[in-house]
Amino acid sequence: MAYAITLKGVNLSSAGKPVKSVFKVCTHSNLKPAFLVASANILGFHKRDPNYQRPKPYPYETKYYGFWQRCVDRTTWRFDDNTKLIIIEGPPAAGKTELAKKLAEDFDMKYVGDATMDDRYISKVTGHDFREFDPQLPPNVRSFDEKDFCKNPTHRNAAIFQVWKYQLRFARYIDALAHILSTGQGVVMERAPFTDIAFAQAMKQSGFMSKQAMYVYNELRRHTLNLLMRPHLFIYLDIPVKAVKDRIKQRDLPHERNSPALTDKFLTDYEMNCKSYIMLHMSNHSDFLMYDWTEGGDVDVVLEDIEKIDFDIHTGTDEKMTDWRLNKEVEWCDMRNMYADKKLWLLTHFNCQIFDAPELVGTGDEDKWMTKFWHHPKRGKYSFGYNADLGDKNILWKSRLAKYWDVTR
Repeated sequence: MAYAITLKGVNLSSAGKPVKSVFKVCTHSNLKPAFLVASANILGFHKRDPNYQRPKPYPYETKYYGFWQRCVDRTTWRFDDNTKLIIIEGPPAAGKTELAKKLAEDFDMKYVGDATMDDRYISKVTGHDFREFDPQLPPNVRSFDEKDFCKNPTHRNAAIFQVWKYQLRFARYIDALAHILSTGQGVVMERAPFTDIAFAQAMKQSGFMSKQAMYVYNELRRHTLNLLMRPHLFIYLDIPVKAVKDRIKQRDLPHERNSPALTDKFLTDYEMNCKSYIMLHMSNHSDFLMYDWTEGGDVDVVLEDIEKIDFDIHTGTDEKMTDWRLNKEVEWCDMRNMYADKKLWLLTHFNCQIFDAPELVGTGDEDKWMTKFWHHPKRGKYSFGYNADLGDKNILWKSRLAKYWDVTR
């Protein structure tokens, strides 16, 4: 059975395989926008100029973008039609990774996968995995990752696990914005911090997260989400819960097998939470495509649907794409500087001193154990580039931390 949803100028259609066309319904204006914008339609491989060469990217991962750099290296001159941010959403085992990679390849964009707890536990200084210390640590201080959540979703650490997942997705999203603004290359990304709340709400609805922990989570969102530029496009892969469970069974990951976390209720709540959040809170800014992906779908149709969207028709007071319609070049440079150079400052907004949820607060002894092993010599006692015992040199003359934020610190 086919169904269609019309939402603020967007037609969302779905009819199984092959996927029916999803396209934007709107009135074009003859007025030209009085803004500097990352503009127009996204172009696929067959529509791009074969002789086009992307400008040399700025090495934002290793080089700061300060006052003198912005004087000689502006931001928007690297932008082209594909300077866009696309988010792929959907339930577990929906096929998000495969679709995201194909879109990134055809649109010449960078693919960014979903954040995992490996980002937190594996040291970027030495490559050491913090989880090796678990046998030496008190139960509440031990690691808790995706596998642990699937096996024991009612564990005390389940709530802090979801808080960390949100922060990791937030950090990865900052990296995506830094890449777009520094190189002009678009990004296709699995999941986003905006829709992470769908998981948190599903956990609360299933009794995996307390009311107090949910309050703290919402306060963190309130302090942080407004710092981010919202994406151009959300794509949701819609799959019934029964089909999701069949796919989970087919991929046969040990921790997902008969998981008490991946219940019909949890998956149904996630689906409803995610779709309703995008429609109610994100569609006023971002475009939204939704497909019935029960039997998979035709990627070529998805590509065509994306190419039909004109991201440059919104002008004046229209809320659509306002984050990407900045008035002056200096504003683009300011945003680029913030995401590329001030990631640590952005992440300090997570330092909310709220102690309402006991499961999110450790005791003094637990904090002592965590500090002891978190800064263990095997992991690098100091920040990247400042460990003499690991061969780092000229430490005396260094005055800045490494360009990236090491989430394991």
